[in-house]
Amino acid sequence: MSGPMSHRDHVDAESAPFELKGSMVTVTELRLFDTDLKRLSLHLSQTVEQAPAMFQRMPVVVDLQHLAEGEAEKVEFDTLARLLRAQDLLPVGVRNAPSELEERVVNAGFGLMPASRRRPAAEPSPAPHETPTDGEAPAVAAERQGDAVAVVDPEAMPAAGEEGSTHTTEAPDAGDTTPEVNEGVEEATTDAEPPLRPAPKVVTQPVRSGQRVYSQGDLVVFASVSPGAELIADGSIHVYGKLSGRALAGSGGNTNARIFCQALDAELLAVAGAYRVFEEPLGNLKGKQVQVYLDGEKLIIDPV
Repeated sequence: MSGPMSHRDHVDAESAPFELKGSMVTVTELRLFDTDLKRLSLHLSQTVEQAPAMFQRMPVVVDLQHLAEGEAEKVEFDTLARLLRAQDLLPVGVRNAPSELEERVVNAGFGLMPASRRRPAAEPSPAPHETPTDGEAPAVAAERQGDAVAVVDPEAMPAAGEEGSTHTTEAPDAGDTTPEVNEGVEEATTDAEPPLRPAPKVVTQPVRSGQRVYSQGDLVVFASVSPGAELIADGSIHVYGKLSGRALAGSGGNTNARIFCQALDAELLAVAGAYRVFEEPLGNLKGKQVQVYLDGEKLIIDPV
């Protein structure tokens, strides 16, 4: 018979080896429109090939909401999990799964995620410079959709190699638009210190092919970026030279991030997950000083 618990057996809150705490994070959502996993595998492979650095070890939540009624029962979750891992994606959960499928989802290694809340899609805002004057290089726009993140639509996905092929990802869910009453919020947050922004990373040497440079804040490059090189930043990217590789700004979901470069010759440009791949000549934009940013629902590549 065991004796009474001593103070040594009691786990003090201050000495606990872990803490469980809720957190909101940006995660990629794979929306299924079809249960044919062979077609999904083909189109997903083409998507990942366009931007392998963006998708490498990316956590993915599978959304079943857009399947026709009864179609979710046809999903082979074990096969789907293996398919995602084969593309170096990390399946972490399924949302909007019918209750009768929850056991199958969990047995396949997925977590059960909360059902998504959608608000009506807003009309996309018009892109600037829609009617350029003679001799003026037009702004280039890539469509973004309403809410959540990376979407693979088998019907809409262009084949690799098509000119200006564009893949769209989406902004985090804006949630219910009903106003909430939060008494005391202003008083509770008045004295809170603003979060510290990471210092920008400054690169003064050319970024060679095969090199990858990452910054938790802004990334400033005072040199050229070769084809095959990658710049990734949670903040904005500034290139004071020729940009011939890939530039991915706002990689943590910062939709206010921008890309600036003095001479554009990029293979890929992305802001907060919305990206455009250039497999053909850039036309009037080639060699131009540009800025890249999100304008409402669109990725804009604008001469400056």
